[in-house]
Amino acid sequence: MFGRFFKPRWQHNDAAVRERAVNEMTATNEAERTVLSTLLKGDASPTVRAAAAARLTDMSLLDQAIQRDSDNSVRLAAARQIEKLLAGTAESSPSLENRLRMVALTDNIQVLASVARDGKEMNIRLAAISRLTCPQTLTTLAIEGRDAESRIAAAEKIHNDAELRR
Repeated sequence: MFGRFFKPRWQHNDAAVRERAVNEMTATNEAERTVLSTLLKGDASPTVRAAAAARLTDMSLLDQAIQRDSDNSVRLAAARQIEKLLAGTAESSPSLENRLRMVALTDNIQVLASVARDGKEMNIRLAAISRLTCPQTLTTLAIEGRDAESRIAAAEKIHNDAELRR
């Protein structure tokens, strides 16, 4: 009888309440992962969809959000989550082996630059740098890279004399 009065908070009419509920969920819990996926695909509020994107670990689903969501904040949240997952800095990031495989397959310059800059392990940073071709990005990494190996790897890929002089 009272069941219809006590819906889960993620089903609340107020988007702020739904967003708070999403922020308490984890993608490691299968039931919560299903709810997060449902909310990312169809919640009316962009803030709730963005919050769901920031919690999910399914890169295919996140990529769909980047391609299809009408709201820029949701697309950005999904893109940032993919960057964190590949860099190994997100909760429940894939194994290094899987991340290396995904870095080898992506052509997304922004993701590669983020992984090259923020990657948890040197191997993932070097793999991302090896895929980059943008002289400005490589120059930034050569100057501001996280470690000497990353800076050297980025500098070795720069073939523009003006960029090398920086």
